[in-house]
Amino acid sequence: MVAVLSVPSLARNVFVAVLETVTLGTTISNAERIYLTDKLRSKAIEVLPAYNNFVIMTRDNMIAMLPPGSSLEDCADADECMVQTGRNISADYVAQARVGQFGSDLTLTVELYETASGKMLANYTSKNSSVDELLAEIEGRSAMLFGVIPGAVTSNAGFDDGRGGISNLSTGRQWSSSKVKKRLVKISTEPSGALLNVDGRPQSNCRSTPCTVELSEGNHKFTLVLDRYFDLDTVVMVNGYTDKLKAKMKPNFGKLVIDPEFPDGQGDSDGLTIYVDGDEVPWKTELAPGEYNVILDHACYEDVQFTATIVRGETLSYTDELIPKNGHVSISARKGDAPREVPVYVNGKKAGMTPFDEDVSVCAKITVGEDYVAFPKAILAHEETEWVYEVPDAPLKVESGIKTEESSDDSDGFVKLVFQGILGISSGGVSEDQVEDENILSFYDKMGPYDYYEDFYGRGYAYSESASISTRYLYLDVFLGVELAQLLTVGVAAGIGTYFLTSDNDEKLAKDLPDAGFAPNISVEATVGTSHVGGVRYRYIFDSRWPSSRISGFYEWQNLVGIEIGASATSGLGESLFFSLYCRALPRGLAKYIKKAFQELKMEMK
Repeated sequence: MVAVLSVPSLARNVFVAVLETVTLGTTISNAERIYLTDKLRSKAIEVLPAYNNFVIMTRDNMIAMLPPGSSLEDCADADECMVQTGRNISADYVAQARVGQFGSDLTLTVELYETASGKMLANYTSKNSSVDELLAEIEGRSAMLFGVIPGAVTSNAGFDDGRGGISNLSTGRQWSSSKVKKRLVKISTEPSGALLNVDGRPQSNCRSTPCTVELSEGNHKFTLVLDRYFDLDTVVMVNGYTDKLKAKMKPNFGKLVIDPEFPDGQGDSDGLTIYVDGDEVPWKTELAPGEYNVILDHACYEDVQFTATIVRGETLSYTDELIPKNGHVSISARKGDAPREVPVYVNGKKAGMTPFDEDVSVCAKITVGEDYVAFPKAILAHEETEWVYEVPDAPLKVESGIKTEESSDDSDGFVKLVFQGILGISSGGVSEDQVEDENILSFYDKMGPYDYYEDFYGRGYAYSESASISTRYLYLDVFLGVELAQLLTVGVAAGIGTYFLTSDNDEKLAKDLPDAGFAPNISVEATVGTSHVGGVRYRYIFDSRWPSSRISGFYEWQNLVGIEIGASATSGLGESLFFSLYCRALPRGLAKYIKKAFQELKMEMK
């Protein structure tokens, strides 16, 4: 009967550590203890060969991988400590011998553990009278101890009760280089900037992640260190592929976010100052766990003070609405000895008439009268401020030999100049039976499921049978006219505009339709009314390709935004109804608004 010995091939290196022999109350020398350890380690090398991917760690290897302040002799009588030491040095298996005293004899205990599970795989004990007998025990019984590891090579030869077997077998061993291969490992962290230690040693080329390090194959202990974050420890198996290690650092801080609301528009975040324990900080800051005194200071709002308790890894936000810092303002108006009623404006909006008594923000801007005279006093928080406005005499003007008071509103008068910019866009349809432009007719010819044409690359295309073509007209005009008796406005508009054709239901057709370039245009306008304007407009558009004549009715809101609906006759495109939207860049009564702007600028300078 022939017994077949099979040695499995391991996928990776298996690390075995033989810790230093410890002595418990014995008189053996340090040299004898070291020799016993070396003998146990040599038996491990004999049973666990390198060609089966076993790596018996040397004393120097193990010392290098231990955490700072630790040694191989620390675990004298604690099995858990022995296993933990094996894990600290990234060993798969760990063995250790212990020598004790029993009466006048020496005792020997040798144990083998699997570090991943913490289970004891094998052990043996003996009682001996001398160190030489201890050595003989290690030489005779250690092969059995290490033989329980998968892939170990052991020989059990001889005769036993007549059963045959192979003995004294000697074979050559496959040679392989003992040099360990090296690989590249790419390291990145979130956030970046961490310092890397490998097997307890800093890496000179990786003082700030991301980085790449060169390491030998096998298990390595990685330690990542980043200020304000917890240290991260992990064991990485470096193998035949380029490894990538991506680690997310756990923060050792919390975040404080200050993002309050600013009611009434009196202020914003630019004027907000944030203090944490007396130090000015930004609106978003990182803080160590603990309690902090927070103060929010703003010139326009009441101070806010609170205690912020910061929790590690969490964000604390303050988003409450600030309270405006108010003072009381009393304003009365007089002309001579007689009280007058004049408007009071707060931040450009009419807030009431004199006599005026209101609580107002200390940051508010107050003006009085149609001339927007600025409130001359500072508004003090939680205090009352009074002021009497002296109404000025209105200048006199001569009209037909009669002296009258001139109104402060320049909207009065028989004739007023109107100067405006107008930006608009109009839209209308295009009817095939009215089109005369041959180029446009060719697009209608290509519509339908059976009519195809070839483009530059020779591919066939057809437009949808239901496709339609419409026009858009974009224009920018300058209008100059006169307003008569606040009832009738006439004038002329001149500027530039362009037609462009599009399709609302065929994307390909919309891209292929031609555009006309910008061309000059001129229009004549007549309107009736002033505040809300409605009227009739006629415009003739000079265009190099599609000149157009238009008539429409329109309506304007506050002389700012208008709509119009009308009919157009466009050369080459036919007749159609159109709809237009437009806005006026400057309101009517330009002089009045320029005067108001100068008054507000003057008030700002004060």
